[in-house]
Amino acid sequence: MNWFQRSLQALCLALFVLLLLAATPILTGFLDPARVFALDPAAYLGAALSGRVLLPGLGALLFLLLLTWLLGRFFCGHVCPLGTSCDAVRPLVAGKAASEPSGGRWPAAKYLVLLFIAAASLLGLNLAYWGAPLTLAGRLFILVLGPAGEFLLSGLSGAGLLSDRAASAAWLPPDRYLGAWFFLVFFASLLLLQHFRPRFWCRFLCPAGAVFALTARRPFFRRTVSDACTDCGLCRKRCPMGAIGSDPRHTRYEECIVCQRCVRLCPEGAIAFLGLGLREKFPEAEPFLPGRRAALQTLTAAAAVAFVGRTGLLEAWSRQEAGQRILAGELIRPPGALPEDDFLNRCIRCGLCLRICPTDMLQPAMGHSGWSGFQTPVAVARSGPCEPGCTLCGEVCPSRAIRALPREEKVWAKMGTAVVDRRKCLAWEWGERCLVCDEACPYGAVDLSREPGMQVSVPHVREDRCTGCGACEFACPVVDRPAIAVSSMAEMRLATGSYREESERRGLDITRKGRESEEKPRRRDTADDDSDLPPGFQ
Repeated sequence: MNWFQRSLQALCLALFVLLLLAATPILTGFLDPARVFALDPAAYLGAALSGRVLLPGLGALLFLLLLTWLLGRFFCGHVCPLGTSCDAVRPLVAGKAASEPSGGRWPAAKYLVLLFIAAASLLGLNLAYWGAPLTLAGRLFILVLGPAGEFLLSGLSGAGLLSDRAASAAWLPPDRYLGAWFFLVFFASLLLLQHFRPRFWCRFLCPAGAVFALTARRPFFRRTVSDACTDCGLCRKRCPMGAIGSDPRHTRYEECIVCQRCVRLCPEGAIAFLGLGLREKFPEAEPFLPGRRAALQTLTAAAAVAFVGRTGLLEAWSRQEAGQRILAGELIRPPGALPEDDFLNRCIRCGLCLRICPTDMLQPAMGHSGWSGFQTPVAVARSGPCEPGCTLCGEVCPSRAIRALPREEKVWAKMGTAVVDRRKCLAWEWGERCLVCDEACPYGAVDLSREPGMQVSVPHVREDRCTGCGACEFACPVVDRPAIAVSSMAEMRLATGSYREESERRGLDITRKGRESEEKPRRRDTADDDSDLPPGFQ
């Protein structure tokens, strides 16, 4: 049966990666990669409790929990991409202790992690992204393995090691993400935990595993041992989850992931998972939940972390008299993002919006919005502009932290306002003729005019026409910090209602300049070469 488990794991991992690869402008209309993240109970719990909402996908999650009650923790052993990744790495890093079972109360740690996440979420701080396995696996493949694979393919293509046909199909500039070293070290550490115990993360830390364990406490179909057992102990020693006690007839069903390794290893054929369990009673099991003192300590720690995370010096704070949040000027959210509090609570940090952004504008926040906003998507215009006709980030967001807006509505979702730094501008400071920001702006929000004492026309930003798309900042030829940059000033973020109606109420006049608003988004590697920018600024 080992071939069956490995084949099913490989198939589920391939489907998961395919869904992530489907997060492209071409494939997103046929496949919905957001659906898979609804199957992560930890991610759903964190976003739902902190956001005080019921998210899409609740029915699928409840159906999965029903199957878990019937079959046990099959999801952990056969479906979870992070569990499969741990199994794949284990032969490379396993130490001598990796084959030894672990008893005691170590497995109870994952229930404390789940309790910590739930308590912090109730207090308004969503920390589920640190432990939810599907979002962790999504970031592993999107932020680490995906760019690494693209880099390798582009290198092979550039070195001439691929055929011309394969090179033309494979070559893409690697996706670029902030915090590459952090994510590489984080995920390497997570996978290297297999050196100490097989499935270390699943056994001791995974909050989703804790939810499945609670559901599978008394599964309908379960492991049973017949009288043919000779107490050889082989199953106990080789169980990857330490689910078999000193008596091989006793099983901690909440820890069993239905891998059926014990069935394959038993020399007497005394172990079965189907049929016999329907006629037997559950044996008296030892306590598996953490003690009262540990639970109280965890609740206290969650309250302290939530307090610091929501009121720390590096966090955005509230203007009490206006009921508004004061944000750092460089904190630019995707168009259609919910108001900051709701956005932080709803975002599960799955990375889909980063993956699908055709210009690499969306990047993981590595301190832009304090600890509470860590790894949330931020718009970095220097990496790429927001295409006027692109609505993909809202379409793939599984928690609706970014609203799915139609194209005619999205252009009114003002991300911020461009500001000219006259001390760095080539025209203002140096008197050189430069038309780049004016030519790059797709909304005609930059005007060039003569000022007294100036020999050339200098740029001015029309705030009523600027959407904060960042095209001017991206195109600015000034090195280091650009002479024109988008700030979060006058951003518009609505939880409900029409952006266009709100924009018209504020007196905005946002219209496209010279192009149809229905144009499709282009990836940065397919941009036109015949730019109309002045010579020297292409």
